[in-house]
Amino acid sequence: NTINGVKNSIKSLKTFFSTPKDAPLHEITPQHLNRFLAWRSSAPSSANVEIAFFSAIFEHAQKSDYIDFEKKNPVKGVKKNKIEKRDNYINDKLFDVVYEHADQQMRDLMDIALLTGQRPIDICSLHTSQISDGILNIKQAKTSARLRFEISGSLKEIIDRIAPENGFLFLNKHGKPLNRQLITNWFLNLRKQIMQERPELEEELRNFQFRDLRAKAATDAYLQNDKETARELLGHTSTNMTNRYIRQVKVQKPFNKKKK
Repeated sequence: NTINGVKNSIKSLKTFFSTPKDAPLHEITPQHLNRFLAWRSSAPSSANVEIAFFSAIFEHAQKSDYIDFEKKNPVKGVKKNKIEKRDNYINDKLFDVVYEHADQQMRDLMDIALLTGQRPIDICSLHTSQISDGILNIKQAKTSARLRFEISGSLKEIIDRIAPENGFLFLNKHGKPLNRQLITNWFLNLRKQIMQERPELEEELRNFQFRDLRAKAATDAYLQNDKETARELLGHTSTNMTNRYIRQVKVQKPFNKKKK
């Protein structure tokens, strides 16, 4: 969410610009920011967000008379990372390979991600207080969209098995609720393990991120039903938003012209 995003941006900027000592804000140049982007090359999208946050800090400092208004914002001379739209569809075969190697908690996380189409941040924070009268209620952290899922079938089996009397459905080894970063780290380690056993799948596995399950859920819902079904599942206000998550087109029958 926004608060966590700000905290993460501050942490990254502080780590880079405060080592070995604090860099004066007014002395930071486009060259320094380019070095920062290179330093954060493993997370290009996050780096772009952090650069934008730096720009906001700089402009606020100018308005607060900490920096002269005549001084140019160094971000203006920086070319951000080009982020390509993800179009990776996780087919059932690859999903099954990862699922077979996962422990029970990761399997449950993957199942719920696919059953509900929700973001990792909303899945890892599921709490029994969201369950009422056979309904799982979710308020999305990113958009505040509200969704209600009937607790039946596979979803019921999972919730009946893992839900405590009162508390979070998913916990770490210390008994604390999960967070999105921990799920990401677990999934990365799981991928590495599978790559060692199945090197022929290395490229496919490297392109498989846990968040891709939201797109898989949307795509599968569309292929089996329609875009409106996928839209409702993801909690979008328009199918235009949902289109970004649909990563396969339906199979069409060939047109056979009638003979005269």
